[in-house]
Amino acid sequence: MTVTRNTYVDGKAARPHHMPIKWEKLSQDTSLPAVEASIEDKTTLVARIGLMMLKGGTESWHVTNIMDRMARVLGVTCVTDLGLLSIDCTCMQNDGQTYTSVVNLASPGVDTQLIWRTENLMQDIEASDDYLTVGQIHREMDKIEKTPRRYSAAQVGF
Repeated sequence: MTVTRNTYVDGKAARPHHMPIKWEKLSQDTSLPAVEASIEDKTTLVARIGLMMLKGGTESWHVTNIMDRMARVLGVTCVTDLGLLSIDCTCMQNDGQTYTSVVNLASPGVDTQLIWRTENLMQDIEASDDYLTVGQIHREMDKIEKTPRRYSAAQVGF
């Protein structure tokens, strides 16, 4: 999730304000089944799937719904504060551990293919019988995010 347009300051190209996140590198142990992962890894998965839906431009109810579904699969309870470009997500486990993740979009947009693919991924995760690892889920999310958009921003505007 990076800025794709150039911003210029004093005639020079400025660096984007949003740096790309290497999600899998944030994970403590990518080989663990997601349901056995740390609270930090579970929260990152919940926040990331919400961010993907937010990036697709879907309504807030759908964003929080998919985050709740991911949380249920992972065995955590999450409280989410959703903005136009940001998600604050705090997840809690039964043992009292909590973790908060705050994620932001560079800019809003509409991408129905991203929404559709993210929803399909969530259905696959729900049907997986808890065998998918943290790394596998992140790699599937990476594939979805790297899929080229079918329409340019100008085409979406029309």
